[in-house]
Amino acid sequence: MHPLQTQMNQAIATLRYKVEQGFGTMKRKFHLSRARSFGAAKTQAQMAWAALGVNLLRR
Repeated sequence: MHPLQTQMNQAIATLRYKVEQGFGTMKRKFHLSRARSFGAAKTQAQMAWAALGVNLLRR
């Protein structure tokens, strides 16, 4: 890998780690590896409820 890419990855690693932790929790706790329904609106609602659940778990 190019040294510039390595520096960029190190710079954003802490933010990426926090975001990926949230997605991992949603997949584990709320079984979100696949969407349960078809359609953008229903899938968005499912993800919104999961995000709300993850925020409640963190408190």
